[in-house]
Amino acid sequence: PDKNQAFDEYKETEGKQLALELKENANELRSKRQQQKELAVHINATKKEIDVLKMDLDARRDAHAHDSKDGDATGEPVVDEEEFALVRTLKGKKTAYREAFENLKMIKSEVEYLNKMTEQARARLILEFDQWYKAVYDDDGMGGGEAADNQENPDGEVMDDAEKFDRLEVARVMSEDPESLAYHKAAKNVFRKATVGAKGKTKRIN
Repeated sequence: PDKNQAFDEYKETEGKQLALELKENANELRSKRQQQKELAVHINATKKEIDVLKMDLDARRDAHAHDSKDGDATGEPVVDEEEFALVRTLKGKKTAYREAFENLKMIKSEVEYLNKMTEQARARLILEFDQWYKAVYDDDGMGGGEAADNQENPDGEVMDDAEKFDRLEVARVMSEDPESLAYHKAAKNVFRKATVGAKGKTKRIN
């Protein structure tokens, strides 16, 4: 049978648990990345609020410094209610910023861990599928398994397990619906991996 069809068969039979593990890891990774994105937006917004509060507070203090009427009997500047409110709000925003920043660092660590687990699950799935495919369909001595193991990308380099997996997924989606968004996304991902190469130059965007 076509290897793409065999791959679908494997994910529904012997490789069902591996496929489920990969799906769960990928879903959790996607969720954590979304949290990371939303928290980064929140942190940036809080930083802007802090900057505005600082400017307002500095402007008010400068105005008091040039107005001798704002001094008390000791010559110290008087802090009015509005300035006190600014100071209190600024302090609260700084606390919130620090807490959010610490949370962001934790989520980044989780994203890195989940990304590693997802890549491992993907590699294990494709590796065990290749072994299963050879055992089930290549026992006739035709040598199909060796050819599959030595697939090359457009740069003439032997593809790793993750690249083989991505290509199988692209081929499967393309055969079902070439115009689908899923295919275009998968194809773009495979193209990126193929053109960057397998010499430690691949960069992931977190």
